[in-house]
Order: sequence, then C-alpha cells, then structure tokens
Amino acid sequence: MNDVGRNPDGTQPIDDILMSRPRRHCAPSVVYHVISRFVAHEFFIGSEAVRREYLTLLGRALTFTTWRCLGYAIMSNHIHLAMVAGTDPLAGWLRRAHTPFAEAINRSLGRIGAIFVRGPKTVLIPDGAVGAVLAYIHNNPVRAGVSARPRDSTWTSHRAYLGAPAPAWLDIDEGLRRARAVRGELFDQLVNGEVHHPILGEANTDEALEARLLAYERARSVERRRGLARPALAATHLVALVAHDLGMPIAQLRSRRKGQLEVLGRAVVIACGVHLGCPTSEVADALTITPQAVTKRQREAPAREVAAIARRLLEQIARGRSAA
Repeated sequence: MNDVGRNPDGTQPIDDILMSRPRRHCAPSVVYHVISRFVAHEFFIGSEAVRREYLTLLGRALTFTTWRCLGYAIMSNHIHLAMVAGTDPLAGWLRRAHTPFAEAINRSLGRIGAIFVRGPKTVLIPDGAVGAVLAYIHNNPVRAGVSARPRDSTWTSHRAYLGAPAPAWLDIDEGLRRARAVRGELFDQLVNGEVHHPILGEANTDEALEARLLAYERARSVERRRGLARPALAATHLVALVAHDLGMPIAQLRSRRKGQLEVLGRAVVIACGVHLGCPTSEVADALTITPQAVTKRQREAPAREVAAIARRLLEQIARGRSAA
C-alpha cells in the first residue's frame, strides 16, 4: 500500500477527507455544489436545444425527490448545480436525469458508452457561502470567454434571479434567502463582482473555490467553539443594499471619495452592521476602509439622518427575513 501523503500514524489527513471526491452521504437541508463532467472533456452540449433538453430532464427528475435546485450553469463539457440536499440519495434523482440525457446524446452522435465521468463531485457549501457559490456558478460563461457579463448568458440561472421567467423547480426565493441577498439588480451587482466577496476572492477554478470554502468552514468552526455568532446578512450585501437605497453605484460607496453622500452611506453601513453583528473586519473590507476607521465610527452616536435611514433599512431586512 502506498502511504505517500498520509499522516505519520497512517491515517488520512483531514484536508484530504474533507476535500475528497465522492461524498456519498449528503446531509439533508445542507447546500452542495454538484459538478458533473463529461468524459475526456468532450463538448456534448453544443446548442441551446440540447441545454433545454437537459433542463427538462433535470426538472422532471426533481419532481421525484426532496432535493431542491438553487442555481445552475449548463456548460458545453460540464454541469454545475447548487442543490439543497433532501432525505433521499443524490444518485436517485441524478440518474433519472443523466441516464436519458446520455442515451439521447449517444443516439444523436451515433456513439456508445458513458458520457459522464463516473459520479459527480459534491462540495459542501457552508452556511454564509451560498451567495459566493451562486456567483461562481453564474460566472462560468464569463470565465469561459463566451459572455462579457453573467446576465448576457442563457446558460445559467442568473437571468431568472433578475426577473426572467424561471422553471417551477428552480427555487429562487430559497437561493436568495440562503445567499442573504436581494433579488434583481443588487444580486446582479454582487455576481458581477462589483462588491468584493471575501469568500470568493480570486477563485477562478473549481479547486480554488473548494479550497476557499474549506478555509471558510474552518474559520466558522473556530467561531463556533468561541461562541461567536455569524451575522444574518453579509457585510458585502449590506453595502449593496445601502448603495441601492441612496441611489449610488456600489463602487462609489466603496471609493475614497469623501463627499456628503459617500460619508452618509458608509455611516449607515456601519450603523446597520453594528445592529446585525457584522464583524468589524468584514465591514471594513466591504467598504475598503481600515478596521480602525470602522471602530471609531462605531463608538460615535450616529447622526439623526444616519439613524433614520439605518432604522428603515433594518426594518426592511427584518420584513424580508420574516417573508422568507
């Protein structure tokens, strides 16, 4: 037996276990990034008609399961799905979609054999990271060089999040709730990367994203041991919400400008962040200012206008949570 890469006591390193390929048992209600690849990197999906056929089969398969789909990207040689796990096995519903799809592809190409690499890759998405993964999935056509912006592509579920007609099986409301995001233009800005997402960072490959998710989950584990609670709304999303409310681009709010509107917006973000329990470092990162500047503002009593806007936005956020 080859022991290269194992611990001195012969056990497998924890990183290898957490990031190993097959996750045969998925915990119910947990979100997973499910990646299915075609054999030999073949481009089996070459038209919108074939994409529609796959989505039809996927939707039909989901009617037989308690799993829910939050988002997708149907690429030429691989498929990304963001799925909330149900109580039944992943393989059951996935087989209902992939088997007839493979048969249809083989018939159309006059070939025989498997079209999918054996078993999908499943990566657990920690709570608080769903928005980052949806952004990653919706940016697949951009990274592939076939679209300038996520909203320009019909290969993903992004347009549905912006208000386009969506299939009944695509659970956009749950996706937004899990992503702690806001529907429409704000979601588009977040996916476009106009707000820096600390989890996503510069992750341009599946492996880089997986490594970042693992690091994020480790940090959350430390917080849980210390009894620290995660905020109900990410600081980056809070910045987007405030910018939208004040009618300015997110980049303007995060810029070095010190105009009256920019100063007001930053003060509102900080005031809301205090109420929501956002870590100082995350608020500072979202606003591109120093943690010391955030701490200084937190110690000051907010101006009347700041307090009024913050109160209104916090009520809006609370209503959104209760609706979800």
